Amino acid sequence: MVERRVIKFEKAKITKYDRHTDTAYFDLIVKLNGNQQVLKKEFKLAESFDRLRDRIISEVKQQFSNENKSYEDDDFLGGALVVVIEDYEELEESLVNFFKRVKERVRQFKSNTSAEGYLNRYTGFDNIEYDF
Repeated sequence: MVERRVIKFEKAKITKYDRHTDTAYFDLIVKLNGNQQVLKKEFKLAESFDRLRDRIISEVKQQFSNENKSYEDDDFLGGALVVVIEDYEELEESLVNFFKRVKERVRQFKSNTSAEGYLNRYTGFDNIEYDF
């Protein structure tokens, strides 16, 4: 029997920004066949938006396609697995918008020349959320 796994991206939330390595760490909240999963991901701000989008989608798809594969000797399609990402075209655009929002916030943080509000801006990265 062919197993079908449907992935729906729900939210991305920045958990940490490391200004020394210029890396953002975030939680990616997805639903796999209706069950919520939280994936820990990271990206370097120097990467292009399209490359980031493609890498994240590929990593998620790969992670859920390798998880708990079932094989039955009698079933010809026993090892077949179909992984579907719901609303794929909209997701591509939404991921790029999320990365743009994070990069813009980092740019604003780096261009800050006053000490006033510095810590609030630095800890403000934890508040960046994006609903898909």
